[in-house]
Amino acid sequence: MFNKSFFIIGYSGVGKTTVAKIMVDYLSSNGYKTLLFDGNKMSEYSILDKYNGYDICSRLKRAKQLTNIVNWVNNQNVIPIVAVIGQPKEARSYWRKNVDEYCEIYLKAPIETCIKRDNKAIYKNKSENIVGVDIQFDEPTCSDIILDAKNKTPDELLRDILRVLRR
Repeated sequence: MFNKSFFIIGYSGVGKTTVAKIMVDYLSSNGYKTLLFDGNKMSEYSILDKYNGYDICSRLKRAKQLTNIVNWVNNQNVIPIVAVIGQPKEARSYWRKNVDEYCEIYLKAPIETCIKRDNKAIYKNKSENIVGVDIQFDEPTCSDIILDAKNKTPDELLRDILRVLRR
């Protein structure tokens, strides 16, 4: 049930990292070995190459690089929980074909909601190559789990994820 590679995707500010952290805590407290991959932290610590920044081409290159790392962790019997925007759609297609036990969880909320939350000041700083602002957000069409994150707490979202996984 939990022996998957979880990719929690959606706009910046939707709650991906928060949900991923409480999912890690929940699974760890139930005896599972987990590892959190936060897209922002991976950039901060140069785990993934920056290439030319955050344009579509660079995002796709990082997505392919991430695949190898996630598969390596998964093969060590550790559950990878990845919190990334998941853009462009070619990245998600690549992961679905190449990541072992890929499970895509899409946290859905309007861009306006995410801009209001903006705890990382990504929208406020008006940087270039922001998904949902100057890069179109390719709405996922075949996620394994789709949750409306607009009015739910992270704990409610985790309960919804666990409910689906236990079916």
